[in-house]
Amino acid sequence: MIDPYSRLDVRRSTYLFFCSASVVAVLIVVGTIMDVPAVDNWLTDAETHTWGRLLVYALLLCFFISAMTLWSSAVWYAQVSPDVMLPRGPLVAILILTNFVGGFFYYWLAVHWRPGTERIRHMKRPLFPAQPSN
Repeated sequence: MIDPYSRLDVRRSTYLFFCSASVVAVLIVVGTIMDVPAVDNWLTDAETHTWGRLLVYALLLCFFISAMTLWSSAVWYAQVSPDVMLPRGPLVAILILTNFVGGFFYYWLAVHWRPGTERIRHMKRPLFPAQPSN
């Protein structure tokens, strides 16, 4: 029996989905830490300097890039995965309409706990196999 998670496009989409969901989760924790009064006061003082503004802009840029990556990888995963929760059409429509928030919850509430995805998260096989030289 062929493992449905052995296809290269499924492995790549699942791994990208895992990485982007993890980065967004870390950035949400960082954002929550930034609301702590002591950290918030420090950031308010730091924003008066150029380096403080650059730090805040860099965090916002990281969040934007990771959110867009999460959104696109969720749609890609829904297109190529062998087992999805809903029919592909409605699932892709839901993921597109709910942007990265829908992809975040879809990963952490459904995809992360599937038995086939654990092997991909701890994968030993390369995502980009060596191309034969001509």
